[in-house]
Amino acid sequence: MSCRGGWWWIRATRSRLSWISGRAYGTGGGAARTAYAEEVEPPQPFHLFRTELTEVVRTYAEDATYPVVQVWKPGEPVRTLKRA
Repeated sequence: MSCRGGWWWIRATRSRLSWISGRAYGTGGGAARTAYAEEVEPPQPFHLFRTELTEVVRTYAEDATYPVVQVWKPGEPVRTLKRA
């Protein structure tokens, strides 16, 4: 996964491409970080953060000809845009 300008590219195949957009917030120290470290035993040092998704976009080709874009935002249904 890579990040550029608030967009995280998460998966690409020959016929599909997906992005997620959002914000990441560091959790700092505290009980959550301690509990996570005890459960998972990550390599040290590590950063713990929570994410807030603002948009997910998926593109693919329908019948290998027509481009389709699906867009999801929190609290909204998935929008599908097709070019005929």
